[in-house]
Amino acid sequence: MANESNLVSAIIPTYNRSHLLRRSISSVLNQTHKSIECIVVDDCSTDDTEQLISSMSDDRIRYLRMPINSGACAARNEGILAAKGKYIAFNDSDDVWKANKIETQLNAMESSGADICFSAMERHSLSGSIDIFPDIQTYNQNEFIAFELILAQSLAGTPSIVAKKEVFESCLFDTEMKCFQDWEWLINASRNASVYYISEPLVELYLQKDSITIRDFTNQHDGYLRILNKYKTEIAAHPEAHAELLEALAFFAALTRNETSEHLYQAFKLNHNPKTFVKMLFAKMGMLEGLYSRKMNKSSRH
Repeated sequence: MANESNLVSAIIPTYNRSHLLRRSISSVLNQTHKSIECIVVDDCSTDDTEQLISSMSDDRIRYLRMPINSGACAARNEGILAAKGKYIAFNDSDDVWKANKIETQLNAMESSGADICFSAMERHSLSGSIDIFPDIQTYNQNEFIAFELILAQSLAGTPSIVAKKEVFESCLFDTEMKCFQDWEWLINASRNASVYYISEPLVELYLQKDSITIRDFTNQHDGYLRILNKYKTEIAAHPEAHAELLEALAFFAALTRNETSEHLYQAFKLNHNPKTFVKMLFAKMGMLEGLYSRKMNKSSRH
């Protein structure tokens, strides 16, 4: 086990993904930054995950098994508590780090003085198409990200985040979040920590058929509601972010056949945007769900 002062603890929560896990672990161990420990937190898998880990002869790998199946956030928190590194990073069992990921992010953190760093990601869809997240046309340079931008929209995936250990120790993942756990964590952490963004995609994110991010509109709707309720004070101080959150909530509310017009009315009071007003009219006429559904179906074909 490396014992250098810049040791990175890479935490991989996993559940019944042994067929993908070796690729994920290998991408962690094959980093150009060699001072790494890889903590695999098994959330009570019933496949051959434990046997797979035993077959990988690398003393940088640590295997932890949860006592009961508790979800990815609880598994990540368990990994944080067990981490020995100065920095903590995450990968998912189905995703891949680029070889220079950790080296690039640590260099950026050390030169900028940032407490947290996240990068862009390549998102690989089930159809094989690839897009860059966040939007490379908007977020196209390395820079500090303002708290209001973090509050307004999800910008970071968990596998793209690296932070100082003390940031994670003071800010664990919310185990009640069924969706947007990475976004909620970043909002919470960035209230007291600086966040630096790297526009180079350093992660390959692969969507699976059972990924909770695929068309689980109910969890996405509930995630927005939880963020709006949990960060009322911060949101009230940032009206532009508040309006953006309400419009996004209305989007998922329409797709789950919940009330939308009130969310859009409140957003319009904050942003006075004519487009928001038009959406509100469509909502009142009961047409918004159909428009959003067609939009989602069109985007899924690309």
